[in-house]
Amino acid sequence: MNDNILRSRRILIKRTEDGMLLADTRIIRFIKDRNICYISADSIAQKGNYNVTVLIFGPDKLYEYEGNLTGAVIDNEMVVLLGRHREKENRRKRRYKLLTKGIITELCFGDREVRLNKPMKLMTVNMSLDGILVKMDSGSFEKGDCFRMVINVDNRALIFYCSVVRKQNDNMLTEEYGCRIEGTQFENENEKFTQAAN
Repeated sequence: MNDNILRSRRILIKRTEDGMLLADTRIIRFIKDRNICYISADSIAQKGNYNVTVLIFGPDKLYEYEGNLTGAVIDNEMVVLLGRHREKENRRKRRYKLLTKGIITELCFGDREVRLNKPMKLMTVNMSLDGILVKMDSGSFEKGDCFRMVINVDNRALIFYCSVVRKQNDNMLTEEYGCRIEGTQFENENEKFTQAAN
């Protein structure tokens, strides 16, 4: 990766110690030789030197790293040292709070995809590198159901192909669905999503 790829990309930063989300911000610049990225100091309410995990929304995929947020503020910028790239999820420590609207456009039955005439609306709750928790109308899905979901990230449509692995917090009106991400895809054009989600 280089600065052209990561500059201005959305980054979620979570403290490893207690799982607190420290920032949902953008990368100002990335220095490849040192594997560090700069973020605005204003985006960090609780400044300090922390071990962190970060989730970066790249141009065509998601990246997750372990790293360190340095406590120093220079020219209203702070440094995130990126360490080991993570491939596997630790459910207790790798969830990132992400509240954004989304829609389900297709249901999947084996190799068949059936497009919905009217998209189903959802709200994301949190996500990891390979899983996402969404809130929808109660009774929308059963465990094992598969679908195509679209959320708005940086004015682009981020598409997830998901399968439901658990259901929780059913209050008769809404229910949360824990989903495994089977695949992702970015699309630059987001007009259709914006109209359907509102």
